[in-house]
Amino acid sequence: MSEVATTTSPYPTAPVKSRLIPDLIRYLRDPTATVAADPKPSLTWAKLVALQFLTLLISAPFLALGASLIDGEEFVGDEGLSPGVLLVLAVVVAPLTEELAFRLPVSRFRGRYLVIAGAVLAALFPWLLPLPLMIVFLAIAAALVVLGGLAMVSDDLSERIAVRWRESFRWIFYGSALIFGLTHLGNYSFSEAGLVTIVAAPLLVLPQALGGLVLGYNRVRLGILWAMAQHAAYNAPLSLVLLAS
Repeated sequence: MSEVATTTSPYPTAPVKSRLIPDLIRYLRDPTATVAADPKPSLTWAKLVALQFLTLLISAPFLALGASLIDGEEFVGDEGLSPGVLLVLAVVVAPLTEELAFRLPVSRFRGRYLVIAGAVLAALFPWLLPLPLMIVFLAIAAALVVLGGLAMVSDDLSERIAVRWRESFRWIFYGSALIFGLTHLGNYSFSEAGLVTIVAAPLLVLPQALGGLVLGYNRVRLGILWAMAQHAAYNAPLSLVLLAS
């Protein structure tokens, strides 16, 4: 017997059936920062982990095409790391830092969330990226820290930013997933820049960008800790496969 309407959607109004795919599709069409009142996290979280693996399967042909366009030696994501260190980075450090940088602000506007996200973003992620992306990431991080800091010292300014935040949330949500995907270009050296690299790069980070949408939905639907847990559960088996290869 299928479940009936026992949860509330991320939308301010109508309740929906607690079926993940229709609710996710509905949400991705019109992302809002409203958190579900009764999301049943133990059930939904497990489905979200499975869904993130489904995004990997869907994007696998594109990932394979991108990998075929570059030299196999270009992947440096595990270079110089012992198996234990790689596992800790993938299952503990990456879920914690990446969710703080890319998903923490994906909610109702909070100045402190922007400051934390910007600080983590600036400290950890730009330095592994090509110079043009490094500059873009540092600019985004600086904007987050400045905007969040101003909001924390001025209630009037915070209220005005919150209105703009709510109006622009759709693009904030999509943008966070895109930037999260681009971060993973740091896993590749791209020693020879050119047309092939330009074509291959979006294909190589497509799984992470799609996964970022699912993680963003989880962050709004359940909360930042559940997004971290989903991220860790996704990374763990992938890390074991990488270690075994």
